[in-house]
Amino acid sequence: MVFYQRNVRCGRTCLSRYSINFIVGVRRQRINATMRKLSKSIGKNIVKIRRGKHITSERLAYENDISKGYMSDIENGKRLPSLPMLARIARALGVSLSRIFDGL
Repeated sequence: MVFYQRNVRCGRTCLSRYSINFIVGVRRQRINATMRKLSKSIGKNIVKIRRGKHITSERLAYENDISKGYMSDIENGKRLPSLPMLARIARALGVSLSRIFDGL
């Protein structure tokens, strides 16, 4: 539902602040949902590759100089790491960066 109001200064009809905040909020929710799906897919791919190579998450975290908790958050889709971090993880796993993005 969008509300309009007359602007006192110029006399034009404009979107109300409520409507603008509502529209921005809906867009933010869509972006957040997309980012959650993306981070979960990337995390699943990392876990699948890591388990296939018989590497523990602790060792992978150590090789990338990050905490075990951060590595766990990446694998569980709670965090979306930067592209350079994903490149470091791929290098530590011995795969190309594109392999982490498989199936997206």
